[in-house]
Amino acid sequence: MKLKVLVISVLMICFASAIVLWNYKRDTGEDLLTAGREFGVGYTELKLKDNQLFVETKNSFIDETTSGNYEIRNDTIFFEGYANGTHTYIFGRIEKDLNEKSVLNLYNENGVMETSLPIERNLFDD
Repeated sequence: MKLKVLVISVLMICFASAIVLWNYKRDTGEDLLTAGREFGVGYTELKLKDNQLFVETKNSFIDETTSGNYEIRNDTIFFEGYANGTHTYIFGRIEKDLNEKSVLNLYNENGVMETSLPIERNLFDD
């Protein structure tokens, strides 16, 4: 019985440590790109960090955070695990909108652009 409690305690500590490390990695690092837009009563913001992590925050009646890894190949940003309740984004591209302003267009697995976020900060251009 004591061994069972010890094993369960060690597993819980390992699991909690992994969560703390993930959150630390997610919350640290320089923001290389920030894009976002208002919608109705909320705001969506996507940040690409210098440690190859992306963090999407949706502020509305309920705050949601989605995060995962990204990789840049040529002019395309590929996302790993970018799925929320309504979308699964596979890749994104920095493009110009009709007003010639930079936006981050996000595409699904069929190559259809689903979301366009105006870019607020882009250190990839430097």
